[in-house]
Amino acid sequence: MIAVNTAVVTKNYTFYKQMVPMVELYFKKLKIKTDFLLCGGLTELHDVAEKGKRLDLIVIEISNQLPIDDIQAFMDADQSAEYMLISDDKIVDSAAVRNGNLIYRNLTQNNVNHILSRLTDKTNMAKHLLVPVAGCSRVVAVDKIVYAEIMKRTLTLHLESEIITYQGQLDVLAAQLPKTNFFRCHRSYLVNLDYVTGIRRYDFILNDDIFVPIAKGTWKKASEALLQFIR
Repeated sequence: MIAVNTAVVTKNYTFYKQMVPMVELYFKKLKIKTDFLLCGGLTELHDVAEKGKRLDLIVIEISNQLPIDDIQAFMDADQSAEYMLISDDKIVDSAAVRNGNLIYRNLTQNNVNHILSRLTDKTNMAKHLLVPVAGCSRVVAVDKIVYAEIMKRTLTLHLESEIITYQGQLDVLAAQLPKTNFFRCHRSYLVNLDYVTGIRRYDFILNDDIFVPIAKGTWKKASEALLQFIR
């Protein structure tokens, strides 16, 4: 994920200043850039979308000027982004709104993080990664990653046709990749389930001839993850 484009919809600038650092804090830990746009209402938000700008996250303050019914109608028309709705220091996410289950939680950093974690899970948010290689930033296609491994602080990406090494953390990489495709099978290894052609006790088999270790304590979860993936 190169950047998260976020629109904050409100007529209250104080609300905007409150939400920006909460969103930034989550993505900063993942070393993901965030770009913010202030919109005064849904009409302005619609105009932004009409101009072709990709919006990944939309934060909306519910008010008399922005009632929940109007917001729901807008969400039904645009389901590509993740939404956070805020009302009087309470928060609800887009899934709950679309299901008609308006359970509001306290507006805390933990609850904001929980919603944003869904955003980083979406495969359309992780088509490419930006990794530091040889003094520059290299764009890597996520679907070309076969598996990743780390030794000390050296992270190695095994791609379909090449190998890339750089200084990084496997935890940070895992958080940027879609959990539907990638599985952390070992403290030092992460596999792309698209390339798994078999499994044996304590090993994933990739492309029929690559063996990636599965930690003993992860064996059951690894088997279940693969079974769920191929169904």
